[in-house]
Amino acid sequence: MPLQAHELFNTLNRVSARLNYEQPLQAQLADILRVLEGSHGFKRPHIALFEPETGLLKLNFIPGTPCQPQNTYTAGKGITGQVFSTGKAFIVPSMAKNKTFLNLLFERSQEELESLAFLCVPILSPPNPTDMPFTPREVLGTLGIDSPSESEEELELRSQFLKVVADLIAVQTVIAQNKMQLDALMPVSQDSHVVIDTPFIAQSKKMKRILEQAPNFASTDMPLVIYGEQGTGKECYAKKIHFLSSRKYASFVSFYADSTDEETLMKIFRGYVKNAFPSAVQTKKGIFENTNTGTFYIEYIERLPLAIQELLLSVLIDGTITRIGSTQKIPVNIRFIVSSSKDIEKLAEQNKFNKELALRLNAFNITIPPLRERREDIIPLAEMFLKQDALKNNIEEVTKISYPAIELLTSYYFSGNISELKSSLQHSLENCKDGVLRATDLPPCIQAAASSTDKTNLSLADQVHQFEKELIVDSLVKANGNMYKAAQELKTSYRIINYKIKKYELDAKKYNKS
Repeated sequence: MPLQAHELFNTLNRVSARLNYEQPLQAQLADILRVLEGSHGFKRPHIALFEPETGLLKLNFIPGTPCQPQNTYTAGKGITGQVFSTGKAFIVPSMAKNKTFLNLLFERSQEELESLAFLCVPILSPPNPTDMPFTPREVLGTLGIDSPSESEEELELRSQFLKVVADLIAVQTVIAQNKMQLDALMPVSQDSHVVIDTPFIAQSKKMKRILEQAPNFASTDMPLVIYGEQGTGKECYAKKIHFLSSRKYASFVSFYADSTDEETLMKIFRGYVKNAFPSAVQTKKGIFENTNTGTFYIEYIERLPLAIQELLLSVLIDGTITRIGSTQKIPVNIRFIVSSSKDIEKLAEQNKFNKELALRLNAFNITIPPLRERREDIIPLAEMFLKQDALKNNIEEVTKISYPAIELLTSYYFSGNISELKSSLQHSLENCKDGVLRATDLPPCIQAAASSTDKTNLSLADQVHQFEKELIVDSLVKANGNMYKAAQELKTSYRIINYKIKKYELDAKKYNKS
């Protein structure tokens, strides 16, 4: 029965409604195939996507569909393989009469082979605005389906309809492949996403001044160097700047520079075209292209080889990149924020860093101090991490940190800074009970660092005083440093609280979080 235009549009609307880049690609493909199944007499819709790692076509079909024990195809094999190799649609008016139709995948009856046609169309990558006219589009995979055997004109119309569906699939596939490509290429640590504003703890005067400078750094596209020890929150500060900038709706891509070899890094940063080298079976965008219009954060830039530093310099100067195996210049617009634990200008003087790159990057710089130099931030950070871990692991939230635990945390050195604090608290949650974090819940290394204050060495009177001091501190924490409210909490007078605070040499302002 001939298809009507409104029927096709209705199906396309239903397919479009299933597209959601926030969902995994496999879930989207399954939803699209469910829409096609049964629509316009279609049966057994399936998608074959190319896997560069294996060189095979990986099949996707509706879960539960009866099929042969095969889920991959070789390019060039059967109708599906031919469509992928040629990039052209293929129509089989009658499966039974076509010798090239192998019937390898599904369990079709002889009656179905005689009454059904098979349609297969290529899934072509979306056109790139930087491509020259008539540049061939890359074949990402194929979309195949069983269709009622109709007239030649009707089968051609159905094939054209499938091409439109394939174009919709291609957009989502490219989005997913770009993300997977970044995930696979990043050596150790990576992140690529649209950043939302996240809490940035700045209780100490030092961090408040640093936070106040973030809007100034966000108002420019000039490169920025963030100096500091490992785990001080340099990437968090970079994300804060990105969120405050005009690029906040574009990607924030972070790259952890490690000991990856220069050749691999070139592929990661520049990308490459198909056949640029023996294993380049598919064109791949590099990080620069994937970060276009966004912010690129490089942690420990001093660890990058000099050749990669020269590449960064050329992108800073020219604003273009060329893929490996190509001479075509691709424009990119990127904000660079980098971090380092060493002075890159001093490294440049020692010929260990590109001198011109150091000058361009270091025009704007800031230093994040270690946690031991801003101890006022430790407890607010701890409270934030404890709340996040409770939500993530669906466990009881810690509503109180005991005074001894506060004393241990604020006096500990934390050589690993915020990262060490976070991992220590994750360990502590395993021992925490009744929603209270106690000193005995903390890791042994933190407890051992203050063993001289162990209560077992105290007299009865000293232990009573210690308990009283803990009650007062807990009340001050709850009252946000307000001594009047703390007195009400303890059902005593302001005069007595004031006397006790002086006796124990406490500073009520220390517990004011505002």
